[in-house]
Amino acid sequence: LQRLRDKLATYAAGQGLEVVTVKSTSDSDNIPFEDAGVPSVWLGWCDENGTLSTDNEYASVVAAKVETVGKLVETFLRDLSSDELEELKY
Repeated sequence: LQRLRDKLATYAAGQGLEVVTVKSTSDSDNIPFEDAGVPSVWLGWCDENGTLSTDNEYASVVAAKVETVGKLVETFLRDLSSDELEELKY
């Protein structure tokens, strides 16, 4: 469901966050949700050179990045109108 990805990317850019979007592949974490009919989007934080660090170690979690993404998702969802929610349904 690229509508959700595009809407969230537009919203994030409007919040001054740099956004890069890619099309999900069959092994993306959000695919099982999409397969079940739940609108979903995968979010990741890339390094400056565009790579994704995934060592899966708790010590590697950066609280400021988690907070930024959490606030983005929260405000995005709160700002959606009823009509926009309807548009995002499958």
